[in-house]
Amino acid sequence: MSITSRLLLLLAGSELASGATAIMDFSSNTIGVSFGAISSTYQPLLAPLGITVGYQNVGLYNGGPDHTVGDVAGANFNTFQRIPSGAYTEPSVTPQIFTFSSGVTIDSLWLSTFQGGLGTINIRAFADEAGTTLLGSVQTVTPLGGSAPIQWQQFTGLSGAPYAGVTRRIEFISSIPITGTSFQSNIQVDDIQVSAVPEPATSTAFALGLAGFLFTRRRARF
Repeated sequence: MSITSRLLLLLAGSELASGATAIMDFSSNTIGVSFGAISSTYQPLLAPLGITVGYQNVGLYNGGPDHTVGDVAGANFNTFQRIPSGAYTEPSVTPQIFTFSSGVTIDSLWLSTFQGGLGTINIRAFADEAGTTLLGSVQTVTPLGGSAPIQWQQFTGLSGAPYAGVTRRIEFISSIPITGTSFQSNIQVDDIQVSAVPEPATSTAFALGLAGFLFTRRRARF
């Protein structure tokens, strides 16, 4: 195999293996709300990954502290499980949902619960934004929350098969219904690390372009 061919395969393989990564950290500086629903205008992954994020029943909580030390907002923000009406008059098991415009890998995220609820956190991942193609579900022991201080637990259960590279929707739901007087099991999420693997078409175009460039240079030498 020629040096040109080896270089081409090496660079193309590098392109396929190196997916871009970004972290969804939440602050009032970028979202502009407190205790309200997160707007679709908040797109932390659009610039680094080109992926649009959707939110359903996701609120911004600033009762802190959040997981990130030294948050630039000067306050403490993470997400919480928000009932659409905003009124917790009836027990609710409404899930907190994040969607992604293309398949991603959820490398890591951080979980807590308000006031250290005793339930479990159920996490479901889907291969589509509508939530019809279930990839799998994971149940994790609820970490001790509380406001002084909040304790965070890292979760990496969606980073491997069958979730890696194909997850387009994740749901978080507590095993204990939330009521107007019982918020203890409300799930808090922070610092969601997302990776996107380059699409095959992108990698193919890169390889073909590189091949053409190298071939042109080789011809120029003769």
